[in-house]
Amino acid sequence: AEVDKAGAFNCSGSIEIAGRRIKCWRYYRPHGSQSLRQALMNSCNPVFIGLGQKIGISKYYEYLNRFGFLRKTGIDLPGEAGSIFLKEEKVGPVELATISFGQRFEVTPIQMITMVSTIANNGKYVYPRIVKAMQDPETGEVLPEGSEGELVFTSLDKEAFPLLRYRTRDLTVLTREKCSCGRTFVKMKKPKGRSDDMLIIRGVNVFPSQIETVLLKQGYTPNYQIIVDRIGNEDTFDINVELSEEQFRKIGDDVDIANKNLTAAFVQMLGIRPRVHLLAPKSVVRSEGKAVRVIDKRKLHD
Repeated sequence: AEVDKAGAFNCSGSIEIAGRRIKCWRYYRPHGSQSLRQALMNSCNPVFIGLGQKIGISKYYEYLNRFGFLRKTGIDLPGEAGSIFLKEEKVGPVELATISFGQRFEVTPIQMITMVSTIANNGKYVYPRIVKAMQDPETGEVLPEGSEGELVFTSLDKEAFPLLRYRTRDLTVLTREKCSCGRTFVKMKKPKGRSDDMLIIRGVNVFPSQIETVLLKQGYTPNYQIIVDRIGNEDTFDINVELSEEQFRKIGDDVDIANKNLTAAFVQMLGIRPRVHLLAPKSVVRSEGKAVRVIDKRKLHD
């Protein structure tokens, strides 16, 4: 596209629209001259505002409508919500600017999926349909209804290939047993666990591999143990990190500084703060020669 040429846009740290100054998130060190592709990678607000100005209010709302953001998708599920947008006639320069970088409106996840699917379908609008199925997490084989397996969602359209197959990794059962409320839809029982090693801690997805990545980058050996518990209604999150003999000698009395630095690295990677414990060599409990990586005491799937 023409706007994707190098230097097509410029970020000076902020842009003034109708007397209002709107900053880039990196206003303190502006992105400078950029192509549209670079601006997308940088999430640069002034460039998105400039693009919105090039498109204009009328054409912008035409695109919103053609991609289905101004109406419900009509997916065959109950209770679908719609989007929230300002009426076109109420949109001025400032409103267009903020809409251009993702504020002043709300859309649903299914509307976003439909938009992406439409682009992948060469611009032909895709009417979404949801198919739920259970599959064997090891082989991928579809299981008969009523069997315990991994829950999978697929978005389908009569005139297009499936564009989304989402493995939730939740282990559960789908059933058509009669509900006391009178509903006839397929029901999903409470998940009994997961087919991967992901933990949900305080609403954040945490993978043990992320812990290992941080430890290796910080120069530690990947001998660790994650301990999760729930006290009251709040999750506790502890990480025991076993030091090597060399690290144990090197850290010495500076254990508080090392702990603080490692905690900061975990926060940056995970988005939540664990309690980090630096332990002496061979302190982490092992089973058959291997460290037990995760101890989850919350009993979430009883």
